[in-house]
Amino acid sequence: MNQKRYFIVSPTWVDFLTLGSLWLACLGLFLAYYAHLSLAIVFMLMAMFVDMFDGLLARRLKLESEFGKQLDSFCDVFTYLVLPLYILFQMGMNDLLSLTILFIYLVCGLLRLSKFNLVGVIEAEGSVYHLGLQVIWSHLFVVLAFPIWLWLDETARYILIPILLLMSIFMISNLRFPKPTRYLLQTFIILFVTIFYFYLHLIGVYTP
Repeated sequence: MNQKRYFIVSPTWVDFLTLGSLWLACLGLFLAYYAHLSLAIVFMLMAMFVDMFDGLLARRLKLESEFGKQLDSFCDVFTYLVLPLYILFQMGMNDLLSLTILFIYLVCGLLRLSKFNLVGVIEAEGSVYHLGLQVIWSHLFVVLAFPIWLWLDETARYILIPILLLMSIFMISNLRFPKPTRYLLQTFIILFVTIFYFYLHLIGVYTP
């Protein structure tokens, strides 16, 4: 006899880990709203770190599910699109042209995630590829945009805008990008950059 469920979903602990990345991204949004951008970037990177390992753990522990994949994709919208774009907005990309490019990037990112839900990764010639640029690269863009804006002030937008537009095109292009597999190196880089931005926050560098 089937037991009556009290809820429409039965998430695993890996799904709750995925929701943890969403929680970190939301904290990042809160901090960005109050112009603590360096600390918002710290939480943005922490959200990426958690997101990197929830899928890996799900595969290793055989806890993969279609629900988990969909949940991860929805959380990615906040982690890799909403939060990075809002940090850029608070950084100073709030003129009409910048807002247009940010919107284009958001749309292309949503299209990229939707397509990935359908096709997943591509295996060819013994290698694994992603179709279109991964949305995860938005974090690298923000990490580099902060010092560029610190150096060039508002003129930085004329460097950042074409790069962001190019990334938008790459996300919906039919190009293949290798799937990163060097998790140890990626972990080290993320932790190093996270510590650096936390140091910036401690010394009072909240915004560029």
